[in-house]
Amino acid sequence: MTGIYLMILLTSLAIVITSIYYYAIMTGALMLAFFMMQYLYLPSATVLKRWAGDTASTLFVHVDETLQGMDVIRAFNAVPYFIQENVNLLNVHHLALFNTEQTHLWLAFWCDFFGAILVVATCLFSVAFSETLGAPNVGLAISNSIQVLVFFTWVVRGVADTVSMWDAVERVASFATEVGDWRLLRVLTRQAAHLHCKSE
Repeated sequence: MTGIYLMILLTSLAIVITSIYYYAIMTGALMLAFFMMQYLYLPSATVLKRWAGDTASTLFVHVDETLQGMDVIRAFNAVPYFIQENVNLLNVHHLALFNTEQTHLWLAFWCDFFGAILVVATCLFSVAFSETLGAPNVGLAISNSIQVLVFFTWVVRGVADTVSMWDAVERVASFATEVGDWRLLRVLTRQAAHLHCKSE
């Protein structure tokens, strides 16, 4: 989808530039803003998404192992301990999720702000050159600058999400490794208990 949004964005920019030649300066500023937002957003979003994924897998593993060992937990009267442990893991996970959402809101705000500046610039250029442009070109430029606002935001988010999703393989591998280690430990514990019962 990001590729389609990018094509629509470039088409809208081309239409506005053919109507208002000075808009090419704003397009250069738009490209600079795109790379700056990627430079600032991507490192923090990648780390926070990884953190959210790691804390989610830790939480899922804890819940799974707690449910599997419920009889033992009740036998040793350790229910309050496991509830508190689950609440602590949930708090850490929510902290990661809320910080991740905060970075998304930061990106959305600055994309919308810069897009709004582009729309205002288009309106000012249209008023300044209204005699040479004519009413149809002014309407075309303003409507396409609003499209630039929308699709610039979607392209920036799409590229950022695509790059961040490259990190998803690490999260899946981390989750599979953690679950595998816990299950291996459980199998080894059962085998050891079975061998112990046989030796008696």
